[in-house]
Amino acid sequence: MRAGKPTFLVAVAHARAVARRDSASSEVLGRCLGDPDPDDGGLAEVRRVLVATGARAAVQARIERPSERSPEHSERVRPHAPGTERPAALPRAAAGLVRGPFRGEEGDA
Repeated sequence: MRAGKPTFLVAVAHARAVARRDSASSEVLGRCLGDPDPDDGGLAEVRRVLVATGARAAVQARIERPSERSPEHSERVRPHAPGTERPAALPRAAAGLVRGPFRGEEGDA
């Protein structure tokens, strides 16, 4: 946010605000993004816009869909051998969808 980089999340929020003719949300994004020293109020406004426009939920769903399907695809292409469980779980762990050795829980090293 501070750098004002055009992330996918911000792009979705902006596109949805424009489509809804929600000038208040567009104004918040334009004013707050790129502010090198945002205050708590500005951060809260941006969070509100990301949720209110549905951008947060849309991006989360876009992350979850392929992450949920990755184990099924991995099963088709990888042999069943010792030690293949952790690499197969990596996409879901990277997306923050599961807990386990990749998310700070104790487990097999």
